Amino acid sequence: MSQSPPGNDPSSPDTSIYIQCMSEVRERLDAVMLLAFSEKVFKGTSDFLLETQFLQLRKVLEVMAFASLTANQAKYAAAHAKFATHWNAARMLGCLEEINPDFYPMPAVVRKVAPGPNARIRWEYQVVRDGFLSRDDFVFLYDTSSMIVHTRNPFSPNTPVEIRYDIPVWVERIRSLLRIHFMHFVDDRRWLVYVPDVGKIVVETAMSDPSVV
Repeated sequence: MSQSPPGNDPSSPDTSIYIQCMSEVRERLDAVMLLAFSEKVFKGTSDFLLETQFLQLRKVLEVMAFASLTANQAKYAAAHAKFATHWNAARMLGCLEEINPDFYPMPAVVRKVAPGPNARIRWEYQVVRDGFLSRDDFVFLYDTSSMIVHTRNPFSPNTPVEIRYDIPVWVERIRSLLRIHFMHFVDDRRWLVYVPDVGKIVVETAMSDPSVV
């Protein structure tokens, strides 16, 4: 995969909406981490802290899911209206997949930066295969978050909810998915997106280079 040096693409007005979504994701993840390390100064029970963290994580997943539709306002509105009746992650993802089969971000890392044709810099990327929030992780985390944030029936057995990973690990898996990722949209556009932990979020139109194997 070949790409120019990172920089916002002014030719597409949709990038600003996607950047806004990624900015919201990053801010919510920062809030989750703040709560994770603020138990001694935050006034509240441990259950309250946990519920607040998982509420933010669920919001993060919702923003991530619908960000893939920001390049098409009509389809976004239709999907969002339909999603209002869904509280199950698998159904939500199925709904999105009907509209955009490649809606899920594809994480990548920079493999090589070298001079290319016409004195331009060629950036080569390699797709990441593990260590990030997979689609299965997405479903698990969303459903787990929903169970934690909703009030339980006091007459039901109080069985513990499995959370699989500690909060900081969940946050890092989401960040690993998004720091550098490709996003495929419903209009056949493909973006390369940089979401650093701090600093400017960048969206580029991704272009394949047949000389790169």
